[in-house]
Amino acid sequence: MKIITNRSRYSVSKRSIAAIILVCALIAGILLGHFGIVNMLQASWQNALLRWTAQNESQSIPLLIVDMPFENYNLILSQRQEALQKGFIASSETSFVTADLRFGAEIIPVRMQLQSGLAQHLGDDDKWNFEVVTRDNQQVLDQTRFNLIDPADNNWLWEWAYMEALRKEGLPAANYQFVRLFLNGDDRGIYAMQESFGSLFPGYDGRQSGPIVAYDVQPLLETAAYFGGDIEAAIADPSTNLTLNNPQFVGVDTNPDPLIADDEQLSTQMNQATAFLRALQRGDVAASEGFDVAQYGRFLALADLWGAAGTLSPLNLTYYFNPQSGRLEPLSMNGNPMATSGRISHEATYQDPLIQAAYIRATADFSDPDYLVELEKDLNPQLERLEQALRVETGQSPIWPQLAQRQEQLRLSLQPAQPIIAYLDSSEWVQEGILQVKVANVLNLPLEVLGFNIDGATFLEADPAWIIAGQDYVALDGGKVILNAVPSGALGGLAFVSFNLPMQEIIKQDQELQFLSEIEITIATRIPGLEEKQLTPAGAGLPASLNNDTR
Repeated sequence: MKIITNRSRYSVSKRSIAAIILVCALIAGILLGHFGIVNMLQASWQNALLRWTAQNESQSIPLLIVDMPFENYNLILSQRQEALQKGFIASSETSFVTADLRFGAEIIPVRMQLQSGLAQHLGDDDKWNFEVVTRDNQQVLDQTRFNLIDPADNNWLWEWAYMEALRKEGLPAANYQFVRLFLNGDDRGIYAMQESFGSLFPGYDGRQSGPIVAYDVQPLLETAAYFGGDIEAAIADPSTNLTLNNPQFVGVDTNPDPLIADDEQLSTQMNQATAFLRALQRGDVAASEGFDVAQYGRFLALADLWGAAGTLSPLNLTYYFNPQSGRLEPLSMNGNPMATSGRISHEATYQDPLIQAAYIRATADFSDPDYLVELEKDLNPQLERLEQALRVETGQSPIWPQLAQRQEQLRLSLQPAQPIIAYLDSSEWVQEGILQVKVANVLNLPLEVLGFNIDGATFLEADPAWIIAGQDYVALDGGKVILNAVPSGALGGLAFVSFNLPMQEIIKQDQELQFLSEIEITIATRIPGLEEKQLTPAGAGLPASLNNDTR
């Protein structure tokens, strides 16, 4: 039994008293049962003690007591041993075992198993993660299906605050709270109780019930197990082509669920969701055709603000099919915010300009200092209570100063020092009355070309007619010239777009211009959706190796 206390060895806490009384009650109960004395008195006494224990454990941390039959606990131990041998846990609906869960005065029948995933922290003194499903649809803290996980997996209070921030923006996210777990009399310490959904979103917060589609991560887990359970080693191996950030590298889970299969409407919705994700992986459809674009942009921006790259991993990323909109919505779980200082990968935008624009607009909103001030005001009362309750197991660093630093990073991302590289290429074009400017986007975001500033006196708005035809890396949006984002890790160098500026337009507006060498051009650009524009000077002369366009 693990006992964590900050008191002197001569003091006796309420918890210790409760534990002693509870043990005595159980021993007495066994003796009473052995001698055939009325069991009703025993049950009443035990329940009263359990209620007293729960009330005095903590005002903020509910107490869950699990009683599991000996033979069922042995099955859990067998699952653990198999997981340690394989390197991962492959649980299923058939591997649950039965138990009773006591919460306050209630005894709720449940089914439990070790949680699917890599075989982490399964040592004797570790907090094992469990999947729990109640029987007969009874609820525990408003949940019928949930995971009991080590809070350290998701950075303790950071995860709670992140999920609250998502819900405040109307984004679906798993309910997340803290409990203290006793299993067969063993104090397992503080756990995170995380809502789980199975294959059907129950429907709340104004949403209808609808199917949930996820990725098949079994091959990913088996690959990690092949490297001894070291996921970092598996990712580092050049031949595996494995990533935890890009769901395009895993399959879509299509395991049949009777709850879905037996309902014609739900089956149709599930097939629609699955077909879209598969088409997205093949590159046959744009992400904006199946996702709620504005919502997905806010989801990505919040994940970026909180450093919650884990929520974008196919290990955790699931989608809810909203029957009202016919669109998929990301269902957030296991974000593990602030686990690293890095930013989210923009592979998550699927290189879709509409998704990218929505992300940019949302990032501008969430990087506003006023947003964080209001969020802190909303969350702080409960956050401070939880900090006090969790202090027995963890020292939590302050959330708000680190989030303010992240905000500053987001603001800098929307004001890049050098958004483009540009060159004048005039040698062969001037004789034909053309001044050619080649422009390449160097950002992992789309970029709008607003125009060309000539000698600081003349501004020519970008005209799509000046663009050389046949260049796929530029998009025209209602007369706007949009340079596509540079894909992460793209091969083949930068994609230069050539603009043929008519010399007569330049001379007409700058009649004092006499020699080409006198021309100084800066290109005005901005990130779509933002007001701020930037001016970048064009260099004189284009290296032959960069001349990759056609006239």
